[in-house]
Amino acid sequence: MNNEEQTMNELSRLCVKIGTFFSNCDSSFEPSEREFLEYYVRNVDRNLKPTFDANTLIEEEIKNNPSYDEIISATNEFLSRFDENERTAIKGTLAVLIDKIIKVDGEIHPNETKYFEMWKKEVI
Repeated sequence: MNNEEQTMNELSRLCVKIGTFFSNCDSSFEPSEREFLEYYVRNVDRNLKPTFDANTLIEEEIKNNPSYDEIISATNEFLSRFDENERTAIKGTLAVLIDKIIKVDGEIHPNETKYFEMWKKEVI
């Protein structure tokens, strides 16, 4: 696997971790949230497909139940490897993911909004 493939796999894994956290922060991981997350992970970059099974990774993250601190740490660790322009693009990608995960079930829970605002302050 080349560096670009490895980076895309890491980004996909980060998306699963973040998506799982935000899907669970209203205490209900809805089927629509899972379907969206599976689709999103497979399509982060149309030229590179993850070399792992998205369903399996989502199941693992559901069991792990990532905390807010874990997603902040994982996000900042991933971003630390890039220059400012790349970080800005990645932050935008992750913010879009979070926004869509929050909205996909048709219900915006106060915890989702609270944690998204906190995430933006700490990451963006």
